Amino acid sequence: FYRYGVSDHDGVDEFYPPPNPKNVSYSTIRKVGSPVALPVKRLQTIMQELGHSRIDLLKLDIEGGEYAVIDDMFESGILPKQLLVEFHDRFAGSKKKAQTLKKLGQRGYAILCESQNGEEYTLLRS
Repeated sequence: FYRYGVSDHDGVDEFYPPPNPKNVSYSTIRKVGSPVALPVKRLQTIMQELGHSRIDLLKLDIEGGEYAVIDDMFESGILPKQLLVEFHDRFAGSKKKAQTLKKLGQRGYAILCESQNGEEYTLLRS
């Protein structure tokens, strides 16, 4: 466990609490409530610090931040073999998810599994 979040930049981000206090997932996208400033790092930075040259499996459930992290991952040349991602359409809209899935397909990712609600995907890069 490391005390930072994954983002498309290195530094600090403001994480906003969930509207329902019984939930636990803070978000940098849903800007409601009083934020908490916390450190974040790019995937490329994390890999360099940990001495990793590749990622076999990456799971992203980052409350709307997945779109920017996936774009940054591509810009950095990071292509995990398998990608598990929960898309948060309620923050970014289904058009953004469709665009991201198209980009993933262009980089050799095939959808292996999609949840019934259309939010969680398992993708494999060939």
